[in-house]
Amino acid sequence: MTPIVPLKYSRKSVGKAGDILATQKTTLEEYNFSLEILSNWRASHIYPLSKIQNLLYKRARKIDKKALIAQRLKRTPSIINKLQLMKNTKLQRLQDIGGCRAIVKDINTVYQLRENIVKKFSNHILVKENDYIKEIKDSGYRGIHLIYRYQAKMHTEFNSHLIEIQLRTKLQHAWATSVEILGTYLNQPLKSSQGNQEVLNLLKKVSLLFSCAEDNKQSLTISAMENLRKTIKDDLSNLDIITQLRAFSVTTNSITDKKKKDTSGYTLLYLDTKKMIVQVRSFKKENQEDAILEYLKLEKESKGLDSDNIVLVSTESAYNLKKTYPNYFADSKIFIEKLEEYLNTSFSSL
Repeated sequence: MTPIVPLKYSRKSVGKAGDILATQKTTLEEYNFSLEILSNWRASHIYPLSKIQNLLYKRARKIDKKALIAQRLKRTPSIINKLQLMKNTKLQRLQDIGGCRAIVKDINTVYQLRENIVKKFSNHILVKENDYIKEIKDSGYRGIHLIYRYQAKMHTEFNSHLIEIQLRTKLQHAWATSVEILGTYLNQPLKSSQGNQEVLNLLKKVSLLFSCAEDNKQSLTISAMENLRKTIKDDLSNLDIITQLRAFSVTTNSITDKKKKDTSGYTLLYLDTKKMIVQVRSFKKENQEDAILEYLKLEKESKGLDSDNIVLVSTESAYNLKKTYPNYFADSKIFIEKLEEYLNTSFSSL
C-alpha cells in the first residue's frame, strides 16, 4: 500500500515558510519551524509521486524492458535556491518537489514513451512540457520534462500537487549526472550553469557531440564535426577533466550488487565528500516517517555544499541505485567511455 503523509499546515502557511527560508530574515526558532513546514509539504508529495511513478513504470517497461525508473523528493537547498532565484514563486507552486524519471535506451524510445504518456495518463493533467532535446538548454542539458497536476478520486487533498516526470536516454543521463559529479567535487554549481566558464563551455561542447551521435537531426557538417572534436580534445588536454572524473571514487557503507527486486521502501543517500563515502540507509514503507525525519535531521546538521548531497529516493531495486543515481557514487564510466568513443569515431559512423 502506498504510504500517505497528511498535510499538517495550510497552503498559506507553506507559502509563508517558503518566504522565510528564501529571505532568511528571521530568528533561528522561526527558521527551524519553517523547515518543519517545508519538510511536511515535501513529504506530502510521496503519495501522488508514488502513484504517478507506478504509472510511468508500467508505460516505460512496456516500451523498453530495461528502462530504469526512479523517484526522488527535491533537496531542501535546491528548493530554497529555486525560491531565491524565482522571487515571485511561492513554495506551494514549485513544480518539481516530487519528481520521477525514466531512463531508456535511445531518443526514439523517449519520444515513444512521451507520446504514450501525453495521450492519456490516467486522470492526471499535463500543465507544462519542456522538450530539451529539440531545444537544448544553454547549459547543454537534454531531456523531456512533463509537469503533471495530480488528479484522482481518492485522497483528493493531493489533487493540486504538481509532479515532474523526466524522460532521458542513457547517454543524456550519463552527461547530466557527470555534470553533477564534477560540480560536487570541484565545489562549483555547474548544474546551475555557474562556475569555471572553461569547464562549462567544454561540457556544452560534449553535449553537442553526444547529441549528434544519437540524433541525426542535430548532425553537423563533416568539417564542423571535426572542428568540434578538435576543440574538445584541446579543452580536455588543458582542463584534464577525464583524469579528474576517474580519480573521483567513493565507497558505500552498504549496497547490494545483486539484481534483487525490492520495492518495499525508500533509500536515503548521503554523500560525504570529505570522507569520500556515500552512506546508504534503507527504510521499509511502514517506516516512512522515520525516513522523512532522518532526511530533515541530516539536512539541518549538514553545512554548505554537503547539504546538497542528501536525497531520499525510491527505485525498483537497490541494485539499480548506482545506475539511476551514479552522481552519488561518482560513477562517470558511461560518460567517459562514450566520450572517448565519439572522439575517435569517424563522422560517417555517428
